Amino acid sequence: MPALTLHLTADTTVDNLAGFLKRASGAAIECSVAPYNQAAQTLMGAPQASQLLLWTTPDQQLRSFRRLLNFEAVPPEDIYAEVDGFAAMVRAAAAKYANVFFMSWTFPPDRRWPLGLASKPGFGAADILARANLRLVDALADAPNVHIIDLGLLQAGFPKALHDARLNIIGRMRFTPDFLKYVAEQIHPVIEASIKPSKKIVICDLDNTLWGGVVGDDGVEGLRLGGNDPVGEAHLKLQQELKALNNRGILLAISSKNSPEIAFEAFRTHPNMLLKEADFSARRINWDDKAANILSLLEELNLLPSAAVFLDDNPTERSRIRDAIPDLLVPELPKDVALWPGLVGGLGGFETLTLSREDVDRAANYRSESERRESMTLHADLGEWLRSLDIVLTARALRGMDLARTVQLLNKTNQFNLHTRRMSESEFADWCAGEDRRCYTFSVADRFGDSGLTGLVTVEKEDGGWRVVDYVMSCRVMGKGVEDAIIAETISRTGAVGALRIGATPTAKNGPAREFVSRIAPQGVVPASFVRPEHIKVVSEPDGGAGGPG
Repeated sequence: MPALTLHLTADTTVDNLAGFLKRASGAAIECSVAPYNQAAQTLMGAPQASQLLLWTTPDQQLRSFRRLLNFEAVPPEDIYAEVDGFAAMVRAAAAKYANVFFMSWTFPPDRRWPLGLASKPGFGAADILARANLRLVDALADAPNVHIIDLGLLQAGFPKALHDARLNIIGRMRFTPDFLKYVAEQIHPVIEASIKPSKKIVICDLDNTLWGGVVGDDGVEGLRLGGNDPVGEAHLKLQQELKALNNRGILLAISSKNSPEIAFEAFRTHPNMLLKEADFSARRINWDDKAANILSLLEELNLLPSAAVFLDDNPTERSRIRDAIPDLLVPELPKDVALWPGLVGGLGGFETLTLSREDVDRAANYRSESERRESMTLHADLGEWLRSLDIVLTARALRGMDLARTVQLLNKTNQFNLHTRRMSESEFADWCAGEDRRCYTFSVADRFGDSGLTGLVTVEKEDGGWRVVDYVMSCRVMGKGVEDAIIAETISRTGAVGALRIGATPTAKNGPAREFVSRIAPQGVVPASFVRPEHIKVVSEPDGGAGGPG
């Protein structure tokens, strides 16, 4: 984006704001500062940049209002007449600058007024100030390049002190440097929106993003969404934020590693589901690489990656998309889901200076040819990304300390589960203790963290070979070659090269497991040529012999 020149004029010391704006915008904004308290001269003088930022205070610009603050008898009409005169100067400046950004007037932070009197109609200082702001808005309504930034909203969102009496006395600085820095961080996207298009689409993951839980394993009834559950309420508020964005014309799309029919069941039947299928302009719900899915999705919508935001709870997937599609915005989601709605709603990429009917209707009418189409290619191939993850698979025979987690995985997992056997801890331990049976557990870690025990395989001797009885794996580690590495390690431990039998019992939800079996053993036997993926390091702890927990 080309540099944007901005001239700042104020009647309070805000020189630090220029540097803060430059840093916050990544040097996209080049800011100059007018001499202290030269607002009128700046508004009436020759333009000093392409854009103007005007930060004034009502008691400095309106003599009558200053008198009112001192409890002098002032007819409101005198104050409003001064407001009209100030608006005329702003209109004059608007004829010379591409855009004028005006910080709305707020009550002076260094002044106090009796709270019981401040809002008295026609007399209270807060009441008069509110009316003055509205009068200013009305007077500038037909100047489309004048944009009023609500300083009151910024003050309400700032958690620290706005004012330091010492700085005000020493340097006529009514607002603290911390507040100026915060303002720069909040308003630079507004200023940049004058030359930079806003984001047009949010692409969302589903499990543990739009809702809490994994629909394929937990079922629709097990999802956490609303229902007076803190985590569920946080996910519902995220959906509310996304719905609001959609209502103003921001497209929504889905990119999720999931089974389509299971995901759609959640949208259709969960009682607290705010977002519906119709809210999403495009969907990629499968087990393929998300980067390829997203590029396909954007091509379908005729959008560039730079127009998109991607939300996913999984740091590994976020890293993949950042590496593969660097122009796409991938915010870092904190661990606390309660923070997500505010983070998404506050993304500067959604700032815009206008909102037309066409913008609002974009979700329903987005099939138009435009110059935004460009070649979309992956900036990092899948193999390179997989190697960069530093995946470590730790394999061991079932231990007593892992029994509870192993049985939980067996009983809770639906999607990657060959036969969906359900057993109690004691039943499973007894079964594994059989002389011709083995149970292996698998933990997965990568450079982003440890996923813990996420897979299990049980095998049983049969006709001189080995047969896989259970193969269960959490879907959150699918798609990275882990499923292949687990089979390779099972072959290594059993010595079952060319004689490892495997099959799957079809259920309504275990499509991923069945697809895996069809890929690696279409004849029901894993071939002797099957090898472990090279990008996965396997740490194989010694097998204690018997398969039961020790």
